[in-house]
This record gives sequence, C-alpha cells and structure tokens, in this order.
Amino acid sequence: MTRADVSAFAALFTQVFRPGKAVDPALPRYLEQLLFENPAFDPALPALVQENDEGRIVAAMGYVQIPMVACGRELTARLMTAFMTSPEAPKGSAGRIAALTRAKRQDFTFTTTAASLSAEAARAGGGLVLPLQSLDFFRTFRPAAQVINLVLGRRAATLLTPLHRAVDGVIRTLKKTLAARSVDGVGVHPIDRARVIEAAQGFVSHFAVHPRWTADVMGWQLDMAAQQTSLGTFTTVGIGSSEDTLVGMALYYSQPGGIAHLLNLMALPGQERCVLRALLAHLDAQGHAAVRGEAQPFLMASLFVEPGVSYRFRGNFCVLTRHPDIAQAVLKGDFYAGGLIGESWCRLIADF
Repeated sequence: MTRADVSAFAALFTQVFRPGKAVDPALPRYLEQLLFENPAFDPALPALVQENDEGRIVAAMGYVQIPMVACGRELTARLMTAFMTSPEAPKGSAGRIAALTRAKRQDFTFTTTAASLSAEAARAGGGLVLPLQSLDFFRTFRPAAQVINLVLGRRAATLLTPLHRAVDGVIRTLKKTLAARSVDGVGVHPIDRARVIEAAQGFVSHFAVHPRWTADVMGWQLDMAAQQTSLGTFTTVGIGSSEDTLVGMALYYSQPGGIAHLLNLMALPGQERCVLRALLAHLDAQGHAAVRGEAQPFLMASLFVEPGVSYRFRGNFCVLTRHPDIAQAVLKGDFYAGGLIGESWCRLIADF
C-alpha cells in the first residue's frame, strides 16, 4: 500500500464495514495518520492491498507498526487491522494476503479483533489464538444504567437517568458489594502526557514480551487515542500515594453515567490488586455504570475476587511468530498487550 491507495482503501473499508453509507470525509486523512505517519512506520512492513486485473483494490490489510521487546529481541511488531475483501473480489483475493501472514514469515504480528474465519486461518498458518485475551471484562457498579447503555445506547441512557438512578439506588442498597472499595493510602491522580510517557516503560518492562515505548512513538499513540471521542473523554491517571510515588497507571475513556472503557492498566509487580481496586473505586465514585476492559493474564487473579465482574467475547486475539521462545512466552501469559498495544484506541473500530 502507498499513500496513493488511501482513497481506495477508505472506499473499500466503507463498502465492507458500513455498506450503503458514504465515505466519511475524515476517514482518508485518518488512514494516512494511522498507516503512514506513525514514527515507527517501516516502509519494509507496509499495509497490503490486492488489485484486480483492472488495477482496482479489492482486498486489503492494514498494519500499524509497534516497537517491542520480545524475549530479548528488539523488533517491530505489526498490528493487523481492517482485513477486508470486496464482495466483487475474484476468488482467492483475501487468500493471497493471508498467505503473506503465515507464522513462519513473521517476527511478531498480531490482531486483537479477528473474526472467527480469520482466526481459523491464522491457526492453520501456524499462529496462536489466545482465548483469555479474546475476552473483555465488565465490572458493574450500576446494573440498570449498564443495561440501558448497552441495549439502548448512551443517548437513551442520558434521557432515562432519573429512572435508572432510582433503580440502581435500590439495587446498590440491597447488594452492597457493587460499590467498589477504596484502598487506604492509595489514590488516583490526574497526570499529563509527559508523565505518562516518562513512567509507562517501568510498568511493563518485567514482561518477556512488551512494548518498547520511545517518547515519539508513545506520544503519537496518545495523540491518536485522544482522537477517539465516541467512547468518552480520553483520560490518564497515576495510581499511588502521590503523583510522585506511583505503583500503577491507567488510560481510559471516561463517561460518567455510562460505561468507562479501560485501555491500559499498568502496575508494578505485586501491586496489581491494589492498583485495580483503587481505579475501580475511582470510577465508581465518578458515577460510571460500569467499566469495560480487556482480559489479561496478569489481571485475572485480581478480577476473580472482585464482585460484579462478567466477561464477554470481543474478537479473537491472534499472534503469529516464527520464534518458538516468543510463542512460549505468549502462551504462558508473560506478554503485555491490549489497549494501546491493540486496537481499542483505533477509530476504525468504534468511530468509523
């Protein structure tokens, strides 16, 4: 894919994922930013397009490059997004792209939202499908508000606020465990972009496979995440006894009265439970109906003892790598991904 293909990519995306709609005027510019203006962009690892005999793009695969450390190797991982085929594409168009993503050809390629057919193709090509990481968790604070948000949407939930507030008042009185408990001596503090960039690497470097966040790459990711407004206000907080003494950090979309969308929760080893509880108490106090986040192995022991937690399939989390030691680390859960190291921040998923 080249920049000259952006308009055709946008048209195919709209045809496949928003049939019958016009191309959003903001989509082509966003695709340029996403696929070509990443500081980690490597021309040797581009997005892929498949042309028919007339030169028209009929299938495509987007790639976002992410610097990572994987079992001691510094490499550029590829996040797959928007794998799509035109209904009029010749037979085998998608297969030609899929053949280029076989595990034996990849240092580290992954996706967090693969459809079942794509997941089967990944598995057949030697890839891994991670069941746990394919789930989202919900921690419910206000059940009536959560149901209305999920079924009828945010606008309806706002109109029905008096109703669900009254119902939830009764439910929370009867079921006191829905109220999240705070942690003595541990607070949640707003932090700015510079502090996030400064602190983030220290919270993930103990994983065998983790992002290598340079200031320019993480700054770009934070700026891109902030463009995603349909999920709420992009928010960054530190968790600890003070802003200068942090044991964790969280990035999320705040939507008081609605559902908070947790992008990343990071914690020092051994502090996961404390960090999770402090964040949940903070979100509850803000009036959120629930928080939704991605299930990750390092969080599960803390989630299992938390009341009001349920799980929902999000999409298949697939990893393709030719390195056996990386595959083993991923299968053991010694792998930090999700949120910025995934697709939750990407406007292709929620906005467009």
